[in-house]
Amino acid sequence: MHRVYSQACFTIAASASSGSDLGLFNDESCGLKREMDTVSISNRLPRRRKSTLNLFDLSMFYPRQWHDHVTNGPLSKRAWTLQETMLSPRTIFYSNSQLYWECRHTRQSEDNLLFEDVRTTWRSTFFQDPPSQNLTTSGGLYTRPLVDLESFSIFCYRLIIADEYSRSNLTNGRDKLVAVSSLARALHAKRPNPYYAGLWGDRLLDGLCWVTNTSHSPARKCSEYRAPSWSWASQDSEVNYLNVSWMYTENFRAHYDCQTVRVDSTLQTDDPFGMVTDGVLVLNAKVLKGEIRVDRVGDMLKAEYYLENGAHGKAHLDDDEELPGTVFAVYMGQEGAAHAYLFMIVRTSELGKTIRVGFFDVGIKTHEFQEEMDAHLLSTPRQEIVIW
Repeated sequence: MHRVYSQACFTIAASASSGSDLGLFNDESCGLKREMDTVSISNRLPRRRKSTLNLFDLSMFYPRQWHDHVTNGPLSKRAWTLQETMLSPRTIFYSNSQLYWECRHTRQSEDNLLFEDVRTTWRSTFFQDPPSQNLTTSGGLYTRPLVDLESFSIFCYRLIIADEYSRSNLTNGRDKLVAVSSLARALHAKRPNPYYAGLWGDRLLDGLCWVTNTSHSPARKCSEYRAPSWSWASQDSEVNYLNVSWMYTENFRAHYDCQTVRVDSTLQTDDPFGMVTDGVLVLNAKVLKGEIRVDRVGDMLKAEYYLENGAHGKAHLDDDEELPGTVFAVYMGQEGAAHAYLFMIVRTSELGKTIRVGFFDVGIKTHEFQEEMDAHLLSTPRQEIVIW
């Protein structure tokens, strides 16, 4: 499917339609001019032709236009459409007010009030070829460097999976990996890279540092198996990345203390980017004992993880139904910008396998605390831990 959309002349998107039976066209294309307070100045041109100049506050209008009608439109809430719009070189969006155009260079609206140069955005530069590290000039406009190939994986995690895909709706949860497989295949064609149940091999440790985002809905693990517990694809709920600064600045990226010994996923078909039936991750890491403490106030849930040495931090549980009790924390490393220790929370499942149940970080409050924490980690022996 990635070739269908990426090689299309243009794609037509029914942005205002919440279902396949609701049609494409709106009743009237009007833009937002009629919704705004305007000041009209009328005059007569030569030969008594009438001219009217409408003045309005563009700052009140501009942020609403694209986001209200396209980004937040019904179509954009469907998970399958993300890869279709990203792969398409040109798209015409039929919104509930007017038409919008997007290509790799610009976004424009039918009423000519929107004109945005998008050549410098991550969504555009993903698919420009060849990548460049130098400023270029086109039409008198300077273009920032394209997204370098080294950044493909981490931009995929933060900007595609966390920002857009995980918050979209899927009718069939089993399609979690399939509905983004064409996009993964297109990225792989740009930069060949092992792919394990939604995670890229070269940035595997970065990809493991996802957390559930409960600002819109409760944290939920999928009830029917579709991905290993350490993959974001195992979640029915929205995910995010706890510390995102490592995505952008090398100096602020996490410094990992653990090492990947082995990672593998068993494919359901011969599609390396499709469904999986099993997956295993083996890390060489320091594993600390601790416990989850949960406090429920009405519908609100507050969970914290306490290490044996008393250090504690907010626990981002993969499922709000996770019971409190003794679990283990796999020390991942230290995040630079937030000055925090990163841990993956694991426990033994009913089947006797070690699975991920959450993630938490411990902030460095004082220099004395850091020395105590470093000493505790230094005295903890390494071991190989197998996570399913």
